Amino acid sequence: MTLATNLRHILKAISGMSSSMTISHVPHDVLWCIFDALAGSDIAYRISKPHPIDLMRTVSQVCTSWRTTAIESASLWARLIDIYFLCNSSDQWREEILARTKGVLLEVYGSGLNLERDTIRNFIRELLHNELQRIKVFIVHSTSPCCGRDETLLDPLWRKQATNLITFEWHMPPDFNVQRQEHILFNNCAPSLRHLNVSFPLYFPPVTSWLGGLTALYLRAFPESLSWILNLLRRVPQLATLNLYQLNTSTGPPSDNAAVEARRTLLPISMMSLRDLRVSFNSLDILIALLSLMRFQEDVLHKCYVNVALATNRSMPCRPVTFQPYHC
Repeated sequence: MTLATNLRHILKAISGMSSSMTISHVPHDVLWCIFDALAGSDIAYRISKPHPIDLMRTVSQVCTSWRTTAIESASLWARLIDIYFLCNSSDQWREEILARTKGVLLEVYGSGLNLERDTIRNFIRELLHNELQRIKVFIVHSTSPCCGRDETLLDPLWRKQATNLITFEWHMPPDFNVQRQEHILFNNCAPSLRHLNVSFPLYFPPVTSWLGGLTALYLRAFPESLSWILNLLRRVPQLATLNLYQLNTSTGPPSDNAAVEARRTLLPISMMSLRDLRVSFNSLDILIALLSLMRFQEDVLHKCYVNVALATNRSMPCRPVTFQPYHC
């Protein structure tokens, strides 16, 4: 059994004790391990019950000492900012959870968020407007864009700095049509940003300060040219993970001539730091042109799809696509 599993068994046994029974003293470091195991690290994809916040509340009721330690564990509460869970709780409880985080860096998660709900939109807006400076992780998957078309929800992303942000993921519904802003994300200040995954268009002018620090980049539905993609990738020298999904390139109708011309006019790009590459295009010619201009190590290309016709959603695995791996 793992330490976390053992601690869960201990907690289950303790929670079943009668209130009249005496509980032996638990060393602070062991108690901290119990709380740490309950908080977990996979809340973004958690489907099991009960929720870590409920578990922490249960533990805090064991005795006065445990309650004091639990409430004062700011770094643990800061890992439990689950938008969906908190928006199904009272306003008072949401405020209490945020208050318990004190000034600790936050990890914000949300899966299957219905943007038609005022409570969810308002809580997201509050977090981005008031807490973006101390958010370390932001992973949100949202649905139902009908009322979510109010793009003021995204305004703080352009106006506020994100000094401590490391991971930023926001998956929008396919028909959430966000117009590209002529402003740099996070007001051009996100020095710690390493992982960027968005489904809406962004502005990457040459002065973008945080772009070069990225190690993981996921771009979806970008109506940009092959030249734009390559120029962007040249500015991300430390990139280890790259996912280009259904990019609608503006190079015109797919043709062999277009691909040949692209290979003639565009310079190759060395991406030897890449460890994981996944691409999906609507044009086989553009896909081949891109891969022929990228120099990366063997076994890097994990997935490669070509949507020949969106109506039929035909796909082709990466095996038939040939490219020449670069060897030092």
